[in-house]
Amino acid sequence: MKSKLDALNAEFDPKKKEVQGEEEALNNLKNKINSQGATVSVQVRAQWVDEATEREKTLNRKKEDYNALGQRRLVEVTGPIYEKVNKFFEGYCQQRGIVMVLEGGAAQQAGILLFAAQATDITDDFIKEYNKANPGSGGAAAPAPKKP
Repeated sequence: MKSKLDALNAEFDPKKKEVQGEEEALNNLKNKINSQGATVSVQVRAQWVDEATEREKTLNRKKEDYNALGQRRLVEVTGPIYEKVNKFFEGYCQQRGIVMVLEGGAAQQAGILLFAAQATDITDDFIKEYNKANPGSGGAAAPAPKKP
């Protein structure tokens, strides 16, 4: 998973740098308007404001487009991996008679009061079993949720 995400980040790095460059140029223009706007003619200031407004619209569109593309690519890249892990996880739980699994961090973020004895934590065992069944997967699987 990590290598796939690293490749995806590398794929989007030029877009990220492009957006950062355009944000910097826009901020410079806004600073120019704020610092020098009162010292130039109304027409020049209005031209700068129009340019800043247009740059901001273009930048926002690019961000939206890149975010949508990034989300789509993320699903394309990670979907098969999550599908494989989830399928294995279902079998793992069925073999052990586990009927409910909760991920502790997500439960806490959702405001769910959660207590589980350490002996019911299946994370390490799941990772060990997954890696044993999938030796070519390149390392540990995503951590499994914790069983209450």
